[in-house]
This record gives sequence, structure tokens and C-alpha cells, in this order.
Amino acid sequence: MTLPAPNLDDRRFQDLVDEAKRLITEYCPEWTNHNVSDPGVALIELFAYMTEMTLFRLNRVPDRLYTVFLNLVGIEQFPAQAGEVRIPDQTEVSTRTDAGGQIVFVTDRDLHLRQPVFSACLTAPPEGGFVDRWDDMRFLEARVRCFDPLLPGAAIYFGFSEPLPAHLLRFDITARPSGLGIAPGHPPLAWEASTEAGWAKARVRTDTTGGLNRDGIVELAIPPAHDPMILGDTEAYWVRVQLLAPEPGQYGYGATPELTSVTVATVGGVVTAHHATPVVGEVLGTSDGSPGQRFMVSQAPVLPRRPGETVRLITAEGSAPWEEVDHFGGSGPDDPHFVWHSSSGEIEFGPQVRHPDGSFTQHGGIPVRGAQIGITGYRTGGGAQGNVGAETLRVLRTTIPFVTGVINADSAAGGVDHETVEEAKARAPLTLRTGRRAVTTADVARLAGEATGELARTHCVERRNEPGHVRLLLVPAVTAPIQDQTIDHFLPAQHVYEAVERYLEPRRLIGTTIDLTTPFYEGVSISVLVRRDDDVDPGVVEQRVLETLYRFTHPLVGGPTGRGIPWGWTVTAEEIRQLVNSVDGVAIVDDVGLFAADLRTRQRLGGSQESLSLGQDALFLGFHHRVVVP
Repeated sequence: MTLPAPNLDDRRFQDLVDEAKRLITEYCPEWTNHNVSDPGVALIELFAYMTEMTLFRLNRVPDRLYTVFLNLVGIEQFPAQAGEVRIPDQTEVSTRTDAGGQIVFVTDRDLHLRQPVFSACLTAPPEGGFVDRWDDMRFLEARVRCFDPLLPGAAIYFGFSEPLPAHLLRFDITARPSGLGIAPGHPPLAWEASTEAGWAKARVRTDTTGGLNRDGIVELAIPPAHDPMILGDTEAYWVRVQLLAPEPGQYGYGATPELTSVTVATVGGVVTAHHATPVVGEVLGTSDGSPGQRFMVSQAPVLPRRPGETVRLITAEGSAPWEEVDHFGGSGPDDPHFVWHSSSGEIEFGPQVRHPDGSFTQHGGIPVRGAQIGITGYRTGGGAQGNVGAETLRVLRTTIPFVTGVINADSAAGGVDHETVEEAKARAPLTLRTGRRAVTTADVARLAGEATGELARTHCVERRNEPGHVRLLLVPAVTAPIQDQTIDHFLPAQHVYEAVERYLEPRRLIGTTIDLTTPFYEGVSISVLVRRDDDVDPGVVEQRVLETLYRFTHPLVGGPTGRGIPWGWTVTAEEIRQLVNSVDGVAIVDDVGLFAADLRTRQRLGGSQESLSLGQDALFLGFHHRVVVP
């Protein structure tokens, strides 16, 4: 048991006032007005207040003496420890309440956030050869030249002791304004993080330094993978800033930026989420022991089930999970199988089929009479209403310590309403006509789209002068913001190729060779000169036109119909003129220029053209559109 701390003087403010008033009759009997309105009483209260502060300081003396004693025996305080914040899987966020109700999203995985431990700093020229700048970075008033020499490929590297995957880092930077000459809002810099596969792009959310040219902050979203790398003689988890060549029409740095101090802190994290509302612990009803029973969940449609989301039969002996199957074709009479129809939410148990001789075959087990049919959990949601805009998910529905808010930096995409009866009627003849065989090029493309949900478009073309050889073009579903997408985003992962190959192999015709590849992506860069309406800010008009151009030239959502760039399409300057004219705030379009572009070298090719055409195996991809609003 700890010893009680001595209280050297326990008098408080009111005690001191009362004691002083009692002494008035002894020392000043002619003073008879002791009310609080009396000036003398006001002075008493003032001195009582000051005396109470003195007593408080006096009672702190034992703490100081105790601390001195601890120092004498060599006991020190434990240092502060960096804590970790866990954002659990299935954390719920939503839009703000409105007339249409909230739209709820849940996170796809756990997210663990920690404070970074900044431990190393290097610089390197384009040809390599790392220089340790850690001592310079630690000492006040030291200067670290970011890019020495000032050539594309030079970089500065910040090393950390622990991985920071999917972290939102804030770099507080003190810099000398020596790198003037660039456009502060679009500096020729690339922020990247080290991964097992090399360097991955780190997204800059905020940069108030004007490209490392002044004091400010840089908020950086680290990619989901952050792996160690040995640079020089130092192993760390790295974040680097690399100098790029200026884009056409832009200026580069006049001199290299110089940093005098850098501190780094975690201010958040980035995790993917999908439109869904979790439902837990539902009881659907009681079995009557008959075959082919059907039960309905309370909310539909139901999203594809996650591990652990299933039916449980609850009896007097306990509960047991049953297994979901696509159909009862391979189910025996005792197999604990059920079919769950996602669109309607209906759960169906095995039917009993009668044969011509009067006998019966049971496909799938029958829940025993009196058993309760329960659901461990499921998720409802999906559809086009989940395609919410950026910065609309602002409500954190799950309380998490140390988390103050949430926001979606990007728009949600990919939500599709369930298939209507009319759409199913249109699809059925195509399926029944060819069965599950890849006979024509259209069959190959359609079946490839069924192989995996990671493909957004497929297209099959015959190879010239090579009968039996076809090229299957695969376009992956890309979730990055449209204006940030590059040609690398449209390279399908290896497992996508493998999934398509496995799916098509038993369905292709014997003697047919299917080459899996990607379309040829033609870069298109558009320049427009527009005049705005008088009451609209020029920056707003510029942003609206840029968003329209990038969307119009996007392989998945571009083209005249908004359903993707057509194969073999020709885009004209007049078509762009009409498109830009329809943007809110645009008064007149004075000039339109179409430029072919090399997406690898990031350069325009040749001069302005009136039209650009595609081959049957090519798609446009917008690149560095430019909008001028006087």
C-alpha cells in the first residue's frame, strides 16, 4: 500500500475568507459592513485567492522531494511508447442522412496504423551512388540539397524503421526557397514507396510546399505494400521523391530545393471499402420436415457470401452449419446443402423429384422437423446507388478509439443494379445457342468476361492470314481516379491471365489457338481554349472541362455513349468542341487541338490534328489534357 502524501496546509479559499472576517471585530471593530459588496471584503477575497495559490505550491513540496529521492536511487521514468491504432475489417461508414437515407459502406480488411520512426535520409544522382544525409537532417540549420546534380532521376530518400503500408503520412517540411521556376501546383516530382516489386507510386493528397520550395506540409498516401530495401549500406522502409523531366510547356527547377528539417507523422490510413450493410444473427423460421422448403431473409439483394456467412440449423442437440451450393444436381439425400438466391434473398432446401415408376429421389438433406433455420450473417447492398461521389462518405458508424473522422478521397465505382427480367430474356438465347462453347470470336469474348470479375471489357479479333488463331484482348477493371490512371493500370495481373486460360481451355474448339493479350493503347492529348460565363470562376471551369475530357477519352467509361471507347472509333475535333460546349460554365470554345501521344515516353507526337482513328485492337487513353480559360 502506498503511503499517503502529507497535506501541509488544507485551508481553502472560503476558509481563508471566513478566518479573516472573524478577525475584523478584534482588530477593526468600527468595520461593520461585511457583505461581499463592501470594498474591504473584496480585498479580503483577493488576498484569500492569492494565499490559496501559495498553499497549493507549498503542498507540492513533498512531490519534489520524492522526485529528488528517486533520482538518487537511479529510478527513471519509462519513455513514451508508440501506440497502434487498429481499424477492423467491416468498419461501417456512410453518407450523411438525407431524404433518401444513408448509403452504407464497410471496409474490406483490417488496417493497422502506427507512428513512423524516421531513421535514415539519403540522396542520389540519376546514375546511382548514395550519399548519407542523416546527420545533416538531424542537426538544426543544416541544409540538405534534394537533387544534386539537378537532373531527371535524382532523388532524396526518407527511411523508416518499420513498414507503413496504406498509411497517410504528413511530412512537415522546412525548406529554403531555392528551387523557384516550377508551377507550384504541378511540380515535376514523383513520390514513391519501396515494395518487393520495386518502387510504387505514393499518392500526394496535399502539398503546401509548392514542390519542396517553402515551409509547409505534404500529405502522402503510401500504397498497400511497403517492403524493406537496401540502399547503399542502409536497410529501411523507404519513401523517395524523384525529380522528373518537365512536361511539355512547363519549366523545371532553377536550382535544387534545400531542406532544413523534416518531421513525419501518421495522420490516417487508406483502406478499400464496398457498398454493403452487414446483417447479423437472423432467425428465418422453423422447419416442418418437408422437402423443398423456402425461407426469405429480411433484406435483399444479398451480396456474395464471405467465409462464415451461412445457414445454421438449431435443434435441441445444438447447432450445425450447412453448406451453400449453386444447385442440387450433385447433392445426395443426406447432404446438408442449400441454395441461396442472391437477388431475392430466398434460401431453398433440397427438393424431392418423382420418377415415372413412382419412386422419389431426394436432392439435398431435409432440415429436421422443429429445427430453427438461422443465418450467421450476410451483407446486403450493391447496385448503382453505391456509386457515390468523392468526399461524400463522412459518417463513421463504428466507434474506434483515436479515430476522429472518415472521408472517401475518390468516387465509388463499379456498382451495377441486378439483372432485370428483360435483360435475362435477351441473354438467354445467346447462352442457349452456343451452350458453354467458344465457337465464334463473340463467344470467346463473352466467356472470357465470365472467367473473373477483375475484367471490365473483353474483345476478340481474328489474326490475319492465320485461320484458327484469335487474339483475345483483356481490359482490367481499374479503380484508381481517372485523371491518375496510366497505361500501367491497364495491364492485367498474371492471375487474371491464368483464370481466363483455365476457364476457356475446356470450352474452346479443338484446333483453335487463343492468344491472351491487351489492346494497343493510343495516347490522345487534347488542348482546348474556352471562354467562360462571367459569373463562373475560371478555375472551376478548367476543372470541369478537364474532368469531362479525361472521362470522354477513358477506355472504360468514355466514348459517345459513356460505356467505353468503341473499337475502331474515330474521334474528331468537332466532336470535342460540342462536348466541351455542353460543360456548365463554358460560353464559347475558341480552339480545339487533338494530339497523338506516346504513353511510355509521355510525349506528344507531331502537331495538332482534326481527327484520330483507332484500329480494331486499340483503345484511346487520355494523356495530359490542357485547358486554357482566359
